[in-house]
Amino acid sequence: MNAPIESTRLAPAAAELIERVPFYTDETTFSYVNRITCLTAAVNRRQVVAMLFGRPTTRTHRPLHLGFGHFAALHADPYGVTPDDLPQRYGMLALYAPFIDSERYRRVMRLAHRNRHCGLNELVGFRKTGVFRETPAFCPLCVANDVASHRAPYFRRTHQVSAVLCCPEHGVPLIEACCSCRRGPAFEQLPTLNCPHCDTPYGEVAAMLDPISQGEPGWRLATFVQAAMLGYLPNVDAGIRVAVLRERAARRLKNRGGTLEDNLARTITKAFGRPFLAMLGLQTDAAPTLAWPSLLISGRLFVSEPIANCLVMATLFDSVADYTREINNALGCGKSHPLDRNLLRGYAEITNAVLKDLMRPNRIESVADKYSIHPNSLKNWVAAVPGLSKRRQASWPRIALRRCKKTVLCHIAQNPGQSRNRVATEHKAEVTFIFKKDREWLDEHLPAQQNQSRAVCRPDG
Repeated sequence: MNAPIESTRLAPAAAELIERVPFYTDETTFSYVNRITCLTAAVNRRQVVAMLFGRPTTRTHRPLHLGFGHFAALHADPYGVTPDDLPQRYGMLALYAPFIDSERYRRVMRLAHRNRHCGLNELVGFRKTGVFRETPAFCPLCVANDVASHRAPYFRRTHQVSAVLCCPEHGVPLIEACCSCRRGPAFEQLPTLNCPHCDTPYGEVAAMLDPISQGEPGWRLATFVQAAMLGYLPNVDAGIRVAVLRERAARRLKNRGGTLEDNLARTITKAFGRPFLAMLGLQTDAAPTLAWPSLLISGRLFVSEPIANCLVMATLFDSVADYTREINNALGCGKSHPLDRNLLRGYAEITNAVLKDLMRPNRIESVADKYSIHPNSLKNWVAAVPGLSKRRQASWPRIALRRCKKTVLCHIAQNPGQSRNRVATEHKAEVTFIFKKDREWLDEHLPAQQNQSRAVCRPDG
């Protein structure tokens, strides 16, 4: 039963082969190809890829690869009916399933069944960096359990997501490279207990690393990613999801004088740290993702981005069950938050320097011209970020008043003893603005002279 299958019988017996070698739980397609290659032995890996996905050049190590139509034909039932959900059951597309709308996801699934490039990445909103790892990673305890269960070790889909730093089952930091030779595992091999290059035991490496406890944000993030991969997160309309996130944020986050969206950004940065968010390409305070939590829970941007959603969920909810319970309550009450269907343009050019100039008494057109940004793009971004327009209206008078006071104080220091009228002759706009906004300060630093009559009292003579 365990003898290698002859290459001459490989193609005709493909359907029978996949019945004998089913996918393991959460297994990647490239790991599945590696297992079958080891089993058949008489053929090379390219032949196995061609047998399963239709073309030998199909890159199964790519996160969103094609060829599932040919793979589905091998899973046809006795009546010739082929399943249409294999890209979600066995591919990385499962990460996107809970977050993009149903019609769009059906289009994505149809494209994944093709054999040639067809815009799949663009349709699903795939980011080239910050979502999936460039080299595979694995949990050494998972590999040890596989060996103890007398089955071939394999790579898990959840472990290949960049945001997952620990195994959601064991809390052990994932192995991305050997600590001795600094060489990582390959897509063409299965994970092993020892480094295949220097024979260093990975178990010893894992023992040197501190496990992550269940209460920490890193573990919760890993569990949310795993739930998305395994189909445990509820698939609901984005408006319902955003409404649940906003309500939980309002209940959980402490308001320290800022808006709800600002508090969420600060909480995410504090929980996960700037270096980790920068690795994911989701900095909350830098381009090209400045203020993305505000845009997400207001329904303007990143609503369909899986890693961004998982970060917010891991910050606001204690567990996947906690999130699922809130979603079910929202469905029962009919809660939903309106989404902005107009995509923002030019938001990647918004930096902290741009934001600081926007909070000063400058026109949006002047700021856009200074940083070579299209004025309409900048206006749309200002309007999209919740509360930013009101903060601009409240900010620029304070800054203008501070500037006017500084100008008046400098003039007084250089010309002591001058009257208010004399100072106003040279700085009329500044004195007038201070008079309107802070008259007490003006009376304190530049008192008005008392009106005196020119009449002279003459003694009686």
